[in-house]
Amino acid sequence: MRGRLPTLRLKLALVWTEIHRDELLETWKRAQNNQELLSIDPLHLGGDWMLPTVVQVYPVGNVLIIQFDDGKIIQWDAQPLRESGGVFARLRDDRVFFGELTVLNGTVAWSNDFDPHHCLDLDPLRLYEGGQDITLS
Repeated sequence: MRGRLPTLRLKLALVWTEIHRDELLETWKRAQNNQELLSIDPLHLGGDWMLPTVVQVYPVGNVLIIQFDDGKIIQWDAQPLRESGGVFARLRDDRVFFGELTVLNGTVAWSNDFDPHHCLDLDPLRLYEGGQDITLS
């Protein structure tokens, strides 16, 4: 796997891995033995979540209207995602894109069984920062 995280996200990821080191090791062992994986909490600081949390999503064509827990509402163009292929290739099927769209794990997800371990989900921070803000003032 290749890629680069922006500095802030990399630092947050490193902090999170240190905080959850034991849980991550246990989850890795379970994955190697085809056992159910642990659910690990996202990074938070002083009781406040550091990542924005999606509370509602609905599609308008290939655009997602997404509301976050702080009241911000964005529109996010999902067309490039649908065309990207790889793990997202199944989103080309309208029955999946529209029929399985939901909120799981505090973010936009697609799932046919609402199991947070079997869903295809998106980074809520990327959505929050990358969508067009349409919040009414």
